[in-house]
Amino acid sequence: MRPVLEEGEHQSSLEMPLYPPSVNVAQRPITRSHELTAERSAQIDEGFFRLTTSLLSIINMRILTEGGVGVAKFFPAGTVALVSGAGSGIGRAATIAFAREGAAVVASDRDESGLAQTVTTLREQGYEALGYAADMGREEDVRNLVNFVVASYGRLDCAFNNAGINIELDSDYDIAEFDRTMAVNSRGVFLSMKYELEIMREQRGGTIVNTASVMGIVAIPRQPGYVASKHAVIGMTKQAALQYGRRNIRVNAICPGMIETPLIQRRPGISLQAVHDHARTATALGRLGTPEDVAEAVIWLSSSRANYVTGTAMIVDGGFTAA
Repeated sequence: MRPVLEEGEHQSSLEMPLYPPSVNVAQRPITRSHELTAERSAQIDEGFFRLTTSLLSIINMRILTEGGVGVAKFFPAGTVALVSGAGSGIGRAATIAFAREGAAVVASDRDESGLAQTVTTLREQGYEALGYAADMGREEDVRNLVNFVVASYGRLDCAFNNAGINIELDSDYDIAEFDRTMAVNSRGVFLSMKYELEIMREQRGGTIVNTASVMGIVAIPRQPGYVASKHAVIGMTKQAALQYGRRNIRVNAICPGMIETPLIQRRPGISLQAVHDHARTATALGRLGTPEDVAEAVIWLSSSRANYVTGTAMIVDGGFTAA
């Protein structure tokens, strides 16, 4: 980056006369000296303001640039974050983003292979991260996971409850699959908040972000379990926000639209290209979202920069639901 002032520029600016050489200030009428002083003072004030504003802009740009000296982080040192569903997609992107922004991260997923890959990626990038395999639909797993976080770091500041599944079903769907969808997507969020809130109440503060979906706001055919479970997530999010706001705990939901994750890539009978083609016409931005698009929203909601935001369901869908 170019320095704010080169040495030569600095020197010449100091040597520049206040008035052009052809102007003899002493020859100006005495009666105008006060006018000149006030006019010149205003010019100097304006110039100083512009210079200060420019310098501050350059400094801020430098601070916020990745890799710059004194990079501004979203989270202070000592912040501890928990991310479930961290083995791929949005969860992996959020785990990396939390670590990048200064948090120590505990990543969790029932897919041990994907989880190991996420943790390895973080450590290779020089970030602090731990992994813990858990099925968020099982209470014992959830309780043990939260206990592991506290045993490892002594606290829990941010929780991103992201584990979820999606099973397409017909009208004669298997009730066991419906129950499984509800168990992971809804009951899993309930169990996660139950044990996370116990810790956050004791430490008198924290943030929780739950992964819902635009299908928690609208609906589509063939996915009764998914639609019902994501509506439930938004309802639980609002309820918890109301109950715990006075205890300095903020609870929000994130509602992704069409995001290129394994859930979309593995949809039976639909090619990924067909999904891309649909996104071009169905979204205002004309494309699928990326996991990183959603992760950035999660980071903001989890940080102090969103201090007055709670009980909301933030839509990240490229304008899909705007029509």
